[in-house]
Amino acid sequence: MVGVDQDTENLVYRIRERIGIDPISRYLKSRHSPEPGETVFIPTGPVEGMYYQEPWGDGQSTYRTGSRANQYREQLFSDEFNLVEVNLFKGIFRVKRKPDRSSLIAGGIDNAFAPGKTVLDLGSGRARALLQFSKDYPNTVFIGIDDRYKQEEVVDIKERVIHLMNDDWHFLKTIPDQSVDTILSCKGAFTNGVYKSDSETSFKIINTLNRVAKPEAVLRYNTDRGWSVNYKEGDEWIVNFLRDNGWEVYPSKGPTTVAIKKTNS
Repeated sequence: MVGVDQDTENLVYRIRERIGIDPISRYLKSRHSPEPGETVFIPTGPVEGMYYQEPWGDGQSTYRTGSRANQYREQLFSDEFNLVEVNLFKGIFRVKRKPDRSSLIAGGIDNAFAPGKTVLDLGSGRARALLQFSKDYPNTVFIGIDDRYKQEEVVDIKERVIHLMNDDWHFLKTIPDQSVDTILSCKGAFTNGVYKSDSETSFKIINTLNRVAKPEAVLRYNTDRGWSVNYKEGDEWIVNFLRDNGWEVYPSKGPTTVAIKKTNS
């Protein structure tokens, strides 16, 4: 806003948010599907934003990074959120998300995003999930890294404790040592980075994660690519790879695998 002081601008932003017309709410509700290579502007606060280049369709990446918070819950917290078929009437079914804390691992989503914790998303893409989580958990720091962000980081975010950084999960040069409590990989590093056939790259990623993770940090990942081909044959190798490199691993009843960093690693 031109000619308006920062306090007034923030107040206007909060009012717009309250009635559901703030940029973030509009962005999260948008059904727009970008064309391959399209640039997307991600609103992260009253005056902050991030540009992101869609990776899929350009021959370099085959995964889409527009996952929403509900998809993260289903893929990374399946120990807590089950998808069940509900018979509405006369054989008409609807798939609904049913919370179930009976098989909770590492405290589930509330512990992963507990106040004061720092959460790192490996390959946050359009950051739809992180933006929603930052609304649901306002006292948690969320960091999303992606090598397709056009700026290095978003700074001085007061209303949204979320940082989007141009970084690579092989290096995480913007992340300090032993600074992260929770690591997320939804169709990210453990789907498109850690491979049995490429041990050198896999070791580079796990060594980087060991550097930035605090002792007893929790890693939640999936390996599903959303294709019809079954890629489960590499799951056991990843589990053993993590166990051999300082993590206790707990597969869940769904697509989620949970790993906890050992205190002496």
